[in-house]
Amino acid sequence: MSVYKPYETFGINPFRKLHVLAGKPNSKYDKLDASSANFEFFDQIKRANQEPTKKYDEPQTVNQEYGWIHDPLVKQEKDDKRLYFGRANSEITKYMEVYFLQKEQQTMHDKN
Repeated sequence: MSVYKPYETFGINPFRKLHVLAGKPNSKYDKLDASSANFEFFDQIKRANQEPTKKYDEPQTVNQEYGWIHDPLVKQEKDDKRLYFGRANSEITKYMEVYFLQKEQQTMHDKN
């Protein structure tokens, strides 16, 4: 029977560029002065985290075309019954709502 021995020697991938943003908080040697900071890198990070509609003027893929213009074409008004379907309750949904509320109160009462 062989015994599993975990791999404990780890190293940094030499083919992947490593970006260190912050040093150790209490180290007197890792002080970063603002004059040596690379602000272009921080701008690239901000841009990479933005939504595609803010990054690009037009969709870059076919799938982005479906949701590119996500603002509604017609403003939704609650008075307009043609486009607004409010939440409707039937007898069973009202019954189940009361049932779950009672069950929740019972479980809270049992915990105390």
